[in-house]
Amino acid sequence: WPPTYDSLGTFYHQTVGYFIKNKWGVLHASGKVISPALWEEISYEEEGKIAVFDGEYWGYIDLHGKTIIEPQFLEADDFYEGLAGASKLEDNWGYIDSTGRWVIAPQFTFVAEFVDGTAYVEEEGEAYSIDKKGKRLDLESIMTERKRVLNDKRKMGIQNGEDKWLIAAEYDNISLRSGATYFFLLDGK
Repeated sequence: WPPTYDSLGTFYHQTVGYFIKNKWGVLHASGKVISPALWEEISYEEEGKIAVFDGEYWGYIDLHGKTIIEPQFLEADDFYEGLAGASKLEDNWGYIDSTGRWVIAPQFTFVAEFVDGTAYVEEEGEAYSIDKKGKRLDLESIMTERKRVLNDKRKMGIQNGEDKWLIAAEYDNISLRSGATYFFLLDGK
């Protein structure tokens, strides 16, 4: 007899959230229950971790349903490149590792995920990018890691330091302004 759910979320990677009796649980794509419906909210799985909200705080479970970081955060983001944005106080974000230890101390009003070793943050109304140690990056150091490249058709894209295309070379021009904001020019627009 197949189980019945009040609602199913969207499959993401290898998991899907299910909703039953006003609580969320997590299923594997095979149909195996990863976590019973215990949670007020859940996030999508990233890097084998799922953020879960117990009604008061956010923590993380793994793909076996084991709690790997006890619920203790007022807010918590998904993991990217081994780090997740988290907050124990309102508008006071930092980054934690997979054990829940602060790697970059809470000090930001907004944090984004890490991409190619850098993340966009905001602090006291100022926006900028940081590295995984929390060091503030200037535009020149960001462009050292992410370089604009012309292809043989004179179109521009962005590659990382390993020459992997981050943004395909199909633009007339790409410029970097303030933090990690890119402006693209395509067909004169």
